[in-house]
Amino acid sequence: MSRFRPIQEVVKSLCLQEGDILQRKKGRYLSYAKEVWMDMDLQVIKDTQRQFFNINKRTNSIDLPCDYTDLSGISIVDHCGVFHPIYRNERVKTDIVDIGAKKDCACECGGVLCNMIKGYEAVVEDVEETMPDNSTQTFTKTSRKGYDKSGFYYEENTFPIRLYESSIWTDVVLTTETKELCRVELDNNGCITDCEENFDKICTCTGSWDRFCTNKSAIPEGSFLHKCEGKFDLFFTETGKCFCEFDKWGHYKNIYNISEEGNRLIFPANFGWDKVLVRFFRDINLRDLQIPFVATQVFKNGLKWWDTQFKDKLPQYLKDNYEAHYSKQKFALFLELNKYRIAEIRQMFTPHIFVP
Repeated sequence: MSRFRPIQEVVKSLCLQEGDILQRKKGRYLSYAKEVWMDMDLQVIKDTQRQFFNINKRTNSIDLPCDYTDLSGISIVDHCGVFHPIYRNERVKTDIVDIGAKKDCACECGGVLCNMIKGYEAVVEDVEETMPDNSTQTFTKTSRKGYDKSGFYYEENTFPIRLYESSIWTDVVLTTETKELCRVELDNNGCITDCEENFDKICTCTGSWDRFCTNKSAIPEGSFLHKCEGKFDLFFTETGKCFCEFDKWGHYKNIYNISEEGNRLIFPANFGWDKVLVRFFRDINLRDLQIPFVATQVFKNGLKWWDTQFKDKLPQYLKDNYEAHYSKQKFALFLELNKYRIAEIRQMFTPHIFVP
């Protein structure tokens, strides 16, 4: 069974379940669909997109995309491929630090490591390439990680390359390159086991953990000191989950701000990076809206509750009942999708703020 259901199918099912055989309410429910989905997405589902943006050095800022609705987090990626969060400025009040709402593995194995790898968020970046006729075309670079049935943990990158025929440049196309990072142990169901050996392989296969430790005397001269509970926290950050706790960097101000219009991210003049990785919520076209199967019933109740808000003759106690039922179902879905550690809850309720 598919893990997602198209919005047309969900609305049609709701009409039939209500006894509306002719689907007279279909148009009205579709008009509420995006509002209900955004309400569930921001509070429960946490379906986000991660994308690289180049910083305009003249204005020290980046323009957010048109389909941006709310900000989840901002990170930079060092030359070792390790993700580091950028701290929000004290004056910024709209950004949030959250955990993507993913169930502990769709295959019901309950494994933490298996869940994180399967829930890995792809990283996309728009790049401009020159074509053979000297025109330019925008391509989307994609980077994702996962594992196959043989237990190979791999990194898959899609990027543009130039095609040549008889040493003549003829075209620019997207190609996909797969790199095997390490091999992990699987259980009988083909899921990654939560053993210490697998954790070590996943976290060290890129060779970047050697630069991160809490023993100050062991850090080479010119390197950075980072405070982190363990190397698994670095991978936890990379997969889009809650951010680790890092000390201030010292050589640059790792902070950002949001413009008054809410459509630009502003960085300090001495910001030491050319691009940042932005994790944000985005608007989705109605025809492309896909409802997760596990959230279908909650979404239907959200549509019914939203519909009662525009019926003036409906008794208030019925409106309150619909609202209370929808709220309880959202909270139950939230608990079902999210599995928290104590450290994660602390990060959610007391996010770190850089104080100049």
